[in-house]
Amino acid sequence: MTDTTPFGVRLAGTGSAVPSKILTNKDLEGMVDTTSEWIVKRTGIQERRILDRDKGESSLELERRAILNALDAAGLEPSDLDLLIVGSLTSEMRCPSNACRLLAEIGAQPAGAFDLNAACCGFLYSL
Repeated sequence: MTDTTPFGVRLAGTGSAVPSKILTNKDLEGMVDTTSEWIVKRTGIQERRILDRDKGESSLELERRAILNALDAAGLEPSDLDLLIVGSLTSEMRCPSNACRLLAEIGAQPAGAFDLNAACCGFLYSL
């Protein structure tokens, strides 16, 4: 792939994926001593998504869907990748990294890959 941007680096497409299971503030009211109003007032959060293991969801599966969506949005193939950085704290295992496993799953080898574990800042550091 020929690229005229500085250093040959560009953000060509983005992709995302979220778990299917929804946990609402009302659900939390039954688990801990809180109210939906209390949570919303302090955080703005109304609901959160959590993995549904019964449906086979995993962080690796969500990452796979997200990268395939990003490649599709960019009009690229997995073989076009030179480097994959996965910003996540929810790896399936310590070794090999999710990034390396993803490369193998989508057929993007021999690109480089690594996980960047930086909690909430992981997305920014990965950029």
